[in-house]
Amino acid sequence: MDKKIFLIFAIFTVIKGLLWIWSIPPFLAPDELPHFAYTQYLVEEKAIPKNTGKIMPLVTSMSEELEMASKLMQDRHLSISFSHMIFPEKYEPIPNEFSNYSRTVNKENYKNSAAIYSPFYYAIEAIPYILGYNLDFFSRFYLMRIFSLIFLFVTLIYSYKAALLVSGEKIFAITAAIIVSLMPSINSSSFGGINNDAALIALSQILIYWTLKTINNPNAKIVTTIGGGVLLGMTLLTKPQAIIFIPFVAGILLYKGFKEKMIRRALIALFVILLIALTIAAPFYIDPITYLLNDLGGGSNQALNIFSLDNISAAIGSDITGRLSMLFEFWLQTQLFANLYPFYVLSLILALELAAIIGLAYIAKDYLKKITAPSKNFYVYLMICIAAFFMLDIFLKLLYYKGALTNQYYGFGGQGRYYFPIIGPIIILFLAGLRRFSFRLKIPVNAIYASLILFFLILHNYALFNIILQSNYI
Repeated sequence: MDKKIFLIFAIFTVIKGLLWIWSIPPFLAPDELPHFAYTQYLVEEKAIPKNTGKIMPLVTSMSEELEMASKLMQDRHLSISFSHMIFPEKYEPIPNEFSNYSRTVNKENYKNSAAIYSPFYYAIEAIPYILGYNLDFFSRFYLMRIFSLIFLFVTLIYSYKAALLVSGEKIFAITAAIIVSLMPSINSSSFGGINNDAALIALSQILIYWTLKTINNPNAKIVTTIGGGVLLGMTLLTKPQAIIFIPFVAGILLYKGFKEKMIRRALIALFVILLIALTIAAPFYIDPITYLLNDLGGGSNQALNIFSLDNISAAIGSDITGRLSMLFEFWLQTQLFANLYPFYVLSLILALELAAIIGLAYIAKDYLKKITAPSKNFYVYLMICIAAFFMLDIFLKLLYYKGALTNQYYGFGGQGRYYFPIIGPIIILFLAGLRRFSFRLKIPVNAIYASLILFFLILHNYALFNIILQSNYI
């Protein structure tokens, strides 16, 4: 049965993924230009890029080919490959001289904001780059975008598997995976372009599923422990945000050790996992940690009184505003467009969130009353999902307040996509709350699932056709 479901996921991923990939012009997906530049440097120079000067520069060193492609897109502001989109008055062929432009990059005074990351994701994206090496620039570019759909497919599979483990219901798990797939924000920002967010999201879902399985596995073997270490290490290689999974995994293993009165065994397993993970990833964390500790948001304003009332008030006020905005942006942010939805869509999203929170409150009440859970370890699984959310939220807010208080920089962590590494747990909590809320109101739960799928399908199509295509091409 699961094989059929995964096949449907694969077909759905390809069809829907191609729609978004072809609908967003090159370099208009978040940070796409530096991510492509990193991959090109890796292949053409056969070396890992290293910044000269600032760890996180604001400009990107480009090859002649990439620079001319970027300029062409800025001049035309349309997708070169969109002759089939029935915009003949705007279509122009790729200039012939493109094939003669150099792909090499000047290593001296190199600058690229993506160079702070490990080469893990970019080595994977080098595969389609090499496969399309003899093709024109834009064919290579779109081939790399298409290749990233593998990460979307993995995300859907493990969101489904985690939701199935938590709920014990296939319809619940299928609904969770469909919601993840149809969210406009995740399609436009993370899987609609070339971005290492895709690898972070996919591997995070696998790691979260591994932790859920670990809680339910009384006799974990050494192979499982080693696999967990390798998985954690690979996740850490994607982006610095993955560092939250070190305390997350440690907490899960220690909880399991105390619960089963096998703390010594849990500590040994934790040591092995961390040793393997840090051996894999630690060398690539020197620059990110240096940047996050010292350079976030620009140079420190020494004259500013960090703990002045005005400074603290501004930081808290901006944080509250950002959190309110995040209630919508997590689901709705499309590319660079966040405020183009009708008011009733925003109202319905808010109503669903409130209903889910009320439902989670009822679940907490059920737990305190020791009411039988709908599936084995249900309450523990939900606590793990909540822990994952707060682990990432605390990490992002610590960095936010550092930048806000020391540099008056209020932009860090201000996009919904920063919470996508824990998208599986968030959707599980969202659905579990709505399911419990529906029980309270005596609404058939299958009607809730069907309504949610229909709503997100409409939302997906509205974002694609009424925002992305109109904003980019009309």
